[in-house]
Amino acid sequence: MTRLLQGLNRDYEGMIKIDGMDLREIDLDHLRSNIGVVPQENFLFSGTIRDNISAARPKASFDKIVQVAQLAGAEEFIERLPNGYETVVEEGAVNFSGGSGNGWRLRGHCLWIRRF
Repeated sequence: MTRLLQGLNRDYEGMIKIDGMDLREIDLDHLRSNIGVVPQENFLFSGTIRDNISAARPKASFDKIVQVAQLAGAEEFIERLPNGYETVVEEGAVNFSGGSGNGWRLRGHCLWIRRF
């Protein structure tokens, strides 16, 4: 279903409507810029925590990044790190313990929400 909603598969039977409009008639760039997909598996890419939070909006202000961390319940965890938002993350978050990395899948996607 998420593949259909992202427009990754436009060859299907039946109809999916968003605000009364057939999904296949919606411009893909517009569609994808207004949705975010949160996969079940956690994944962080190489860079800082700040980079990971703002992956979809690299020009986001630091205040906006902190606001997203607060909404995601990650601010306290981030502030306890030696370098806070500038802490370097290895790809896949292998430098974090299993518990530390849990829930991170939401962080980078928070800035995908257009109206945020």
